[in-house]
Amino acid sequence: MAPSVLSSVTAFRVLTVVLLLLPSISAGHDYHDALHKSILFFEGQRSGKLPADQRLRWRRESGMHDGATAGVDLTGGYYDAGDNIKFEFPMAFTTTMLSWSVIDFEKVMGPELGNALKSVRWGTGYLLKATSKIGSGVVFVQVGDPLSDHNCWERPEDMDTLRTVFKIDGSHPGSDVAGETAAALAAASIVFKSRESPQDARFVLNLLRLMNTIHHENLAFNLSVTSYNKLLMLLSHFGLVDELNCLFKEMLDDGVLPNLITFNTMPNFHCKLGNMVVGKVYFCGLIKSGFCCDTFTYTSLILGYCKKS
Repeated sequence: MAPSVLSSVTAFRVLTVVLLLLPSISAGHDYHDALHKSILFFEGQRSGKLPADQRLRWRRESGMHDGATAGVDLTGGYYDAGDNIKFEFPMAFTTTMLSWSVIDFEKVMGPELGNALKSVRWGTGYLLKATSKIGSGVVFVQVGDPLSDHNCWERPEDMDTLRTVFKIDGSHPGSDVAGETAAALAAASIVFKSRESPQDARFVLNLLRLMNTIHHENLAFNLSVTSYNKLLMLLSHFGLVDELNCLFKEMLDDGVLPNLITFNTMPNFHCKLGNMVVGKVYFCGLIKSGFCCDTFTYTSLILGYCKKS
């Protein structure tokens, strides 16, 4: 082939490559699409009974007997990768990062915020199950046997490998996974405490109740009077009567002394319902504790009498 023809062919190839690259060079990065797909990925990793709004329709329920060999419900959560094992350490870390992503960037997440919240809730829902025996010093940290699982790569819906349950306790410590789990639950509580639904209020309450049971020499979490007050006000906002009364009793049983904010929150809630009998009980508690009534206190009483009449 003549040199001129060779040079023409070479030039044509170079031009073709440049033209093919132009769209990727000139086009900006589609961060919205990346965010959408990154959250969608977690829906593909879901284990357990899938919700009606599952977007990846080719997935079905799986791992519905996880935890049965240990006498505990460990369904749900996320599979670790392409295998079907549920490792709590990376799952807790992922939940922590997802939570902080929402905390820091929820205002710019747009329509993906709802999906991000669902991904956090799915992860923490499993972590709550894994720590359901924490009062006995036990945390379940893994479901599935790596040797059995990695010898047979298959769809989670079809898996027939061992679903061995692993745990940490006083004799088999694991402070790293326990600490990351606590961090995930704490971050999730920040995410959901500002949500606007009774379900989210109950979710935060259950999270913090669980964390308040952690009393280990290397890992402790205790609710302060400020924390209790914020929870009481949250429950009051949504009119959750039973939860409010139970939490106040738990506060006293926990040895946390109520302050003026506590005593104002409790009678105000019951006075708004017109229940002056209970409202007066808390009002008397305020007086006996040596606190002085303020405008909020008197307003609650007036409101209660108006509601009653």
